Amino acid sequence: MTLTPPLSEVLAGASRAVARVLGGASLTAALDDGGRGPSRPAVQDLAYATLRDYGPPQAILAALARKGIPDRAVHALLLCALHELRHERRAPHTAVDEAVTASTKLGHGAARGFVNACLRNYLRRREALEADARRSEPGRFGYPQWWIDHVRRARPGWEAILAAGNARPPMTLRVNRRRLSVDAYVGRLAAAGLSAANLAADGFTGASRILEGERGMAAGMSSDADPARLTDRLGSRWATAETSFKFHAA
Repeated sequence: MTLTPPLSEVLAGASRAVARVLGGASLTAALDDGGRGPSRPAVQDLAYATLRDYGPPQAILAALARKGIPDRAVHALLLCALHELRHERRAPHTAVDEAVTASTKLGHGAARGFVNACLRNYLRRREALEADARRSEPGRFGYPQWWIDHVRRARPGWEAILAAGNARPPMTLRVNRRRLSVDAYVGRLAAAGLSAANLAADGFTGASRILEGERGMAAGMSSDADPARLTDRLGSRWATAETSFKFHAA
């Protein structure tokens, strides 16, 4: 049983949601309309990431498809696929091939050649396209032009506001108040920080390579650890797809 959905399925699902957002819907509504199948978490992750990263890929697409994009769903698919390529979440050839397959799943098989050409053109001209994208405001700030214009008119210090909107939110911790009060937990964190500061002041240092280094986790847990296995076939092999359940006793 395969637990990891194919990338083409995730791309198709995320593209449907992004296409609805481009048409004026909220992302929450678009995702809910897509149902809650096994691919929903991956689809949601890619849809959110694509829209957060909207500005530069949109500027890149404008350069790649000067005659326009034939359909909103194809437009959304290219945005999602560019996000995959720009952030190197998969091997480039895998992302391109899966995007071409996704175009058929979206009912736009006739656009397979167009999708393939746009993405491969991006890979060939990547450095120049990325540099050109950063020269535009959407490419620099990561928002559509209409929103940049709105914030500029509405608020002084608009550039800082746009930058803050792209920053990662602060980490939030949940405290089980049946076991520990919030104040006590904050105190525990402060004590840990104080201990670390005192150790640093006394010259203690940690491992600079925390996994594979001489004082890293691998060396600390095993005498014959092979850190290279951590990245072996990364992005092409999925251990969850090799997991099975035993239905009877040994």
